[in-house]
Amino acid sequence: MTKLTQEIKRAFNQLESVLAVFVDFSGAYDSIWRAKLKNMNSEGNKLAWFSRFLDQRWTKITYGKTFSKYKQTKVGLPQRAVTSTTVFNAYKNDLRNIV
Repeated sequence: MTKLTQEIKRAFNQLESVLAVFVDFSGAYDSIWRAKLKNMNSEGNKLAWFSRFLDQRWTKITYGKTFSKYKQTKVGLPQRAVTSTTVFNAYKNDLRNIV
């Protein structure tokens, strides 16, 4: 924030413009499209391991004392898995090729 503030002040004093882009990653783990992950370049067995890690995810919903049936998830990353951070970083870094 300090660097951005300084840059805005500098540009203002020199009658220049400043462009800032902010990306909101809240809920990012929930919206990862797994099919895109499978198309990314990966070395060795990493991609196969991540695919197996993600494809075998099941979930159910609890509402009060009522439970839904288990369903296999097709999007998202596990919230507390250490490897989710690595997968998200690989996904995020590949976005620049799309944009």
